[in-house]
Amino acid sequence: MSFIDTPDGRRAQQIQNRFQGSLEQIRSNDHLTPEGKKEQIASEYNGVVQALGQIKDSFNSAKTLRTHVLRRDLFGNTTPSDAQTAISFRDAQDRVSSLGQFDQEKALKLLDQAELSGDTVMVKALMQQAIEHSWDQVANSYAERHPFYGDKLKELLSLQTPKGIFTNQDSWEKGTLLNVQKPEELGFG
Repeated sequence: MSFIDTPDGRRAQQIQNRFQGSLEQIRSNDHLTPEGKKEQIASEYNGVVQALGQIKDSFNSAKTLRTHVLRRDLFGNTTPSDAQTAISFRDAQDRVSSLGQFDQEKALKLLDQAELSGDTVMVKALMQQAIEHSWDQVANSYAERHPFYGDKLKELLSLQTPKGIFTNQDSWEKGTLLNVQKPEELGFG
């Protein structure tokens, strides 16, 4: 689903369409002075900027919440925590935190060892590092073995990329719908 097909996308499109209609009406109104037209256009523009800002804020809040839920589902402890589990989790995180951006091959080997031994704590710690370092091979390996969690991992990766959860076309649509060009009557500053 593209952004334009979401409730926020449709709302942004309606706001943009109304704004363009208002601009045409104001510009064609012969009863207004140029200064009067400028004031009305400025008022309309400020309202649109505010309305689109609210949609952006809502979208960003939803994205932040979804990221938090996915991180908890993927990396959090799902069983009642005891001292041994907490220590194991901390040790696994310490062990994988020593891996750098270019240690994907080491991470793949560690993932394979953790999967073979049933060390879910180490697997979660490795997946956390895979997200931080954008290790696509590690993420893909995990996704192949665990389709349900793999889909969540892919979604989390897409939420954390610069383009967000959208394809390039969707990013373009989102950018055009959530930003309004300043009318020429208001100058370029």
